[in-house]
Amino acid sequence: MIRLASLAVLAIAGLLAFGAFYLAKGTEGEPSLITTGTPDGPNPASEAPATPEVEKLFFLRGINFDEGEITLVLFPPDADTERLIIRDQDALRAAQDRAYVNTMTPDGEAAGSLLVSMMAETPDEVIAQIFRDDVLIASVTCPNGTCGHFGDSPDLNFAGLTDHAVPFQPVMDEFSDYDAYLETIEAIAQTPDFMLLDRRPLVDFPLPRRPSHLIVELPTVVTTDVAFNPALHEALVQTAITPLLPEGASLDWVRVTELPAAILADADNNQPVLVNGAPIPFTDARFFTVRARINGVTTLPADVYNALTEATRNQVDTDARFSEFVSATLGADCLDCYVLRIEGGRTDAARAFDWRSESYYLNYYDLREAP
Repeated sequence: MIRLASLAVLAIAGLLAFGAFYLAKGTEGEPSLITTGTPDGPNPASEAPATPEVEKLFFLRGINFDEGEITLVLFPPDADTERLIIRDQDALRAAQDRAYVNTMTPDGEAAGSLLVSMMAETPDEVIAQIFRDDVLIASVTCPNGTCGHFGDSPDLNFAGLTDHAVPFQPVMDEFSDYDAYLETIEAIAQTPDFMLLDRRPLVDFPLPRRPSHLIVELPTVVTTDVAFNPALHEALVQTAITPLLPEGASLDWVRVTELPAAILADADNNQPVLVNGAPIPFTDARFFTVRARINGVTTLPADVYNALTEATRNQVDTDARFSEFVSATLGADCLDCYVLRIEGGRTDAARAFDWRSESYYLNYYDLREAP
């Protein structure tokens, strides 16, 4: 069994609200809001200067370094790489009262916000994420136009933490075996040289088993029987398919679906023939698509398709009825000039309609020293 840490994503937002930033933090309970003021604490309102004091969010303050390993992922706007990963616990502790972000210019204006708005950019940008034992516990966001990539003069102080960034290699794995996928997740959780960090999916993790499958399209039912029962034909198809399945494959479902009435069309371009601006329906026969989903395979041998064609074909000959229909409707002698147009098409032999191989994707970081 894989012991996956419960994901408690607690947002930290660098927000301006009544002149203060708010740091949302927490672990397993409800997140708490902690107001942060200037380094020396907020000034009383009566002593507030005419020019607003610069508010600084010290995003590492209050982080408990005595429980698990803390990892900081920075997304600095001026870095050569899209992210920096810091794991040095001593360096992180030392930066608690020095590393900050300010989302306002010294005069209290949100620089660049108009430009960003005109460019339809995302108004907020994540600039840091804090993880405990590879589980996200806090995020720091700020307006894109101030301390983000579009900021005129970002006021950021990472307190030398960028010098402690560790080398990493992004890994994008694809698995065709579900057990191998789960074993890799377990290995990442147990090995400090590998981490998920911001690549951990927020939902559906680990992914549920998704076996390979094949959808077979069987001969279209063409019937003049007003009492035709789709459920009986589904049972017929199920009986025909089951003994032909290869080892490890299983029948998931069979569906018989009635199609809209066929319409008269030009044989040269398959465009509807119109009378008084409306298409002409052919109501002398009904048409049904027949499809079956088989799990565990993505293809079938040719002899199986041939056997399914013979076992499930239910098609009456409509040529005579169609000739009479064309003559009666259009008074035309050129019967080859017209065809029946069936929405969704007509299939006369069993074939592969759709398929998907079993696959699982996993993105993570290799944090070992580069060779």
